[in-house]
Amino acid sequence: KTKVVEALGYNLSVISTQSGAIGIPTALTGDKMKIIADHNDEEFAQQIISTDTQTSTPAAFFNHFYWGNITSKAATAICNI
Repeated sequence: KTKVVEALGYNLSVISTQSGAIGIPTALTGDKMKIIADHNDEEFAQQIISTDTQTSTPAAFFNHFYWGNITSKAATAICNI
């Protein structure tokens, strides 16, 4: 999962299986991440060939995975205990 997030952070397009994308909100990835059913090798290969690499990773993705925002949420949660 970390490698998928890292690749998207570098504005790279990602093809992943459903199990490989668990925990990554697809609403935040726009067209940069395509999810293929597990064990569907033909579709996986076809997506590699046809993926548009010209789109950019949406700003919402960076806002969600930005460490400053993550630590701020964690600090708020800890202080509210």
